[in-house]
Amino acid sequence: MPLADMCNPGAPLLIGALLLGLGLLWGAAMLVLFLLGNRGSFVKGSLTAHLMVLSLVAIGWLMII
Repeated sequence: MPLADMCNPGAPLLIGALLLGLGLLWGAAMLVLFLLGNRGSFVKGSLTAHLMVLSLVAIGWLMII
């Protein structure tokens, strides 16, 4: 097996890491908006939805590994 094939983590792993990183960034942004803003119910709902999706992506990503 060539060395390049052994070092390539694969598309599913990289896509999962990208989605996990984007979800973490968006969740952090929603948390900051929640702490600094006055539209609490919208931000709480968005934060909850993004954390749920992020947890499902993380579980799926861990099942791939």
